[in-house]
Amino acid sequence: NIMMIKAYLLMYEERDKIYKNLSEIHTYFIDELNRLNNEYKDIYINTKDNEDFSKYIVSVSFKGIKSEVMLHSLEEDKIYVSSGSACSHHKTKSNTLSSIGLSNDMIDSTIRFSFGKYNTKEEIDIVIKALRNRIKFLRKYHK
Repeated sequence: NIMMIKAYLLMYEERDKIYKNLSEIHTYFIDELNRLNNEYKDIYINTKDNEDFSKYIVSVSFKGIKSEVMLHSLEEDKIYVSSGSACSHHKTKSNTLSSIGLSNDMIDSTIRFSFGKYNTKEEIDIVIKALRNRIKFLRKYHK
């Protein structure tokens, strides 16, 4: 199919540009999370900013805030994330998060942010602002 070949060639040409953008978004988000941690403490970035980790995902634990509570809180800002790891079943603990040394409490506080080729730094800024507001509120009222 000629259309399939054209689509593949276009995607192949774009992949370096897409990967560069994802790498920049990934690094920017981790840098902003580190700044947020300086402000609020007890934010643990489980994903490192190196070649061993996917640029499509950042895993973060917010100590003292259950992942389901943070997940639904962010939904109010139209920010949709996942809890735990992609390799976990909803009813069981993630072997992936356990294997990197997270305690059950930290696993229960882990959120997974996923990125795609269309995400921008401006969207990261919106997420960080929402996290700042949510962390402040949730840690104050949901201890």
